[in-house]
Amino acid sequence: MDLGKEKALVAGFGFPEASAGLLERRSLQRRVDTKFILDGSVLRRVLGAVAGRYALLWSANEPVATYRTLYFDTVDHQAIREHHRGRRPRHKVRVRHYLDRQLSFLEVKRKTSADTTVKARQAIAYSNERLSSTDKEFINAHNPIDAGLLVSGLRTHFGRITLVGLKTEERATFDVQLSFAGPSGEASLPGVVVAEIKQARFMARSPVMLALRECGVRPAAMSKYCTAAMLLCPEISLNRFQPILRTLRQACHD
Repeated sequence: MDLGKEKALVAGFGFPEASAGLLERRSLQRRVDTKFILDGSVLRRVLGAVAGRYALLWSANEPVATYRTLYFDTVDHQAIREHHRGRRPRHKVRVRHYLDRQLSFLEVKRKTSADTTVKARQAIAYSNERLSSTDKEFINAHNPIDAGLLVSGLRTHFGRITLVGLKTEERATFDVQLSFAGPSGEASLPGVVVAEIKQARFMARSPVMLALRECGVRPAAMSKYCTAAMLLCPEISLNRFQPILRTLRQACHD
């Protein structure tokens, strides 16, 4: 994955580096998430509009981090189907690899009935994707689906720009160069940027939310995991997500 263009873009705005203390104050393991779909030209405008209001999270001396994620689900895709039905609470189990820092975490994300996101995670050996007995105990403590029923499935790979609010209790992530893989093949969404604003409480008038609004971008309920399923698992009926897929494909060609 060549992130040279994105690295030059974000570095050019001169964001200060996020300190360890600021990152700790903005950890937001319990939060409200708002997602947006945009393209590279809008990303440039948004970054320019919020320069001076946010710090940049550097990853091993890189302004854009590289992530790989493996999702676990049942053989009949229970997590995807529950997301499609809009069930709350719902859960996702994944292993996320932070390639630049050579770190890996087992994570369970829960979307609550109050529309907040709660994430539990524990460190695992870098690049490991085999669930140990300890890993399964962790999953069972945070997920209603028995860990013994989970199998490895879809993967995502992307670069991430992370901004941390200097005065606002929020983080803004911009995922670029999204690609997906699974047993049936691979797919990608070139040119698409998925922004996610993570806030302690919903703030419609934070600097980055206002910048997105001024660029004409509206919230979009989008899941990278479900997008991977739409692209790579045609046997799963996900008709409710088709409008989001059309938006993503349109952004590919803008």
